[in-house]
Amino acid sequence: AAGDEDFLSVYKVMWNRIARKTEDLEAYETAVASVRSMPAASVTQGTESIAELVAAAGRVKARFDEQMSSLADTIKGARYRPPEELKKTSRIVEKSFCQGTCSRIFDIVRSMIVVDDMSIAAEALSRLAADSEVEIVRIKDRFIREPTSGGWRDCMINGRFGDSPHVWEVQIVHKELLVARRGLPGHQIYNRVRVA
Repeated sequence: AAGDEDFLSVYKVMWNRIARKTEDLEAYETAVASVRSMPAASVTQGTESIAELVAAAGRVKARFDEQMSSLADTIKGARYRPPEELKKTSRIVEKSFCQGTCSRIFDIVRSMIVVDDMSIAAEALSRLAADSEVEIVRIKDRFIREPTSGGWRDCMINGRFGDSPHVWEVQIVHKELLVARRGLPGHQIYNRVRVA
């Protein structure tokens, strides 16, 4: 609660500004409703070995970065933001311990697509879903249906390439929420409370 308290009011103000554009929001909701995914419980990485998981992530990262960068480049008002490296092994071990398995860690290969408005979020999601090389296995609509306990909102998509079993993550993020997050000590606080 202490970790979330600082953020709720800031994110709420930003979201209320974004949500005023009801047509953009409707376009986004339509895009979310059209995406088919698997039941969340059935999505796994197919391995209980952290070493195998990291090796599979290493094999798919360059292709993932190229695919997501190419997607963002074709959409006016969207930018691709990849981390340079895979998730740190120490954090993978920590998450495995907390979850009791590494087979449900999907953000070793990850990125953000930052969008200027919710109609662009809708377009990015629709194009990703229509990509013949991509299989979306899970979608979490944290913009409208499931914001985090701290009030953060995005659209989190887990997918894989048709010829690779490794599941990756891409978040579609609104630029105004990201600006607000950068101005808060969010990640420092998150790093302290997430394991607790």
